[in-house]
Amino acid sequence: MLSVMRRNSELSARPNPPHPVMINAGEYEIIACTFGIITASCRYLITGILDMVEMLFPEFTTFSKEEQWKLAVRFYDRFFMFDACYRAETIFPDELNKAMVAYSAYVSVDVADHFFNDCPNQANIEEAQRSFMKFMNMLLPSSRVAIRKANLDESEFLALIVLIFWFSDCLQMRDEIVKIGERYRQEILKELQAHYIENLKLNDYAARIGKLFTLIFSFD
Repeated sequence: MLSVMRRNSELSARPNPPHPVMINAGEYEIIACTFGIITASCRYLITGILDMVEMLFPEFTTFSKEEQWKLAVRFYDRFFMFDACYRAETIFPDELNKAMVAYSAYVSVDVADHFFNDCPNQANIEEAQRSFMKFMNMLLPSSRVAIRKANLDESEFLALIVLIFWFSDCLQMRDEIVKIGERYRQEILKELQAHYIENLKLNDYAARIGKLFTLIFSFD
């Protein structure tokens, strides 16, 4: 659901959007990202996150708006680059300097000179470009390598979405929310264990689960 919402929102917002049939078929161009594109995409993503977690975790609707926002933003902070690198592994497997920071657009060193052209505030563009290049040259390749080494299957990727969301202990949430998060973490870990034993025939799965948690912290 989240992926479809992001895709449809981004592509429909393009100056010359693809035909809806082409969007539905996945036949559209992956373009170079800009400041304007990523700004809009981030809004689509955070809105989609709120919709997604309401469907996945019924208790979420009982939390205060402030609690919902804290959890959603913290999840967004970790999930954004995790997802950007995970999808780039499929779309650009041989280009470690690229990340899918929007659902339908990528960043790389090559787009740095033009990335901020549509930024409404041009006052600190040079400093912003330096930070952008530092990220592209240092942080992005290591993040891509971490995803590649993890070599996640689909079940692990989906499990990590749940685990990333319920890493709420550091947010100073009330005890009830922390307990709910712990319950969901334990449930998804049991499902992972069953996946390893039944589907992958992997009985010594503790080390693999440890690697998944290490991967989460690498995107903290």
